[in-house]
Amino acid sequence: MDNSPAPIRSKAPWQATRTYTDKRDPTFSHQDVISGGIRVAVVSGVGMEQAKANAALIASAPDLLAERDRLKAANAELVKALERVTMQYEAYYQQDRERTGAGSLFHDRQIKSARAALASAKGVPPAA
Repeated sequence: MDNSPAPIRSKAPWQATRTYTDKRDPTFSHQDVISGGIRVAVVSGVGMEQAKANAALIASAPDLLAERDRLKAANAELVKALERVTMQYEAYYQQDRERTGAGSLFHDRQIKSARAALASAKGVPPAA
């Protein structure tokens, strides 16, 4: 887990505001991205439409970061739940195997699939 301090960012919302043409090269346009009255970025593009589209993308950064954080937390909870269920499934399957003396290719594949999904969610490279 990353214990580094959270970076200091300008507070949301960020808004794309005025668009203007570059005086030195009229091919390029620029758009300011503002947060709390402070310019946090000047975004460029070839023409006004591209500058506006680029600025809209940059202005959405705080929302994208908030959604990323929400998804990371949800993913952590899902990983914990899958770990619990997989452990319970493995224990049940092991008891059944001991009781019947037989294994099941289906159950083996299900457990292998769950373990692979857990490894992927944790960023562990797949086994060769």
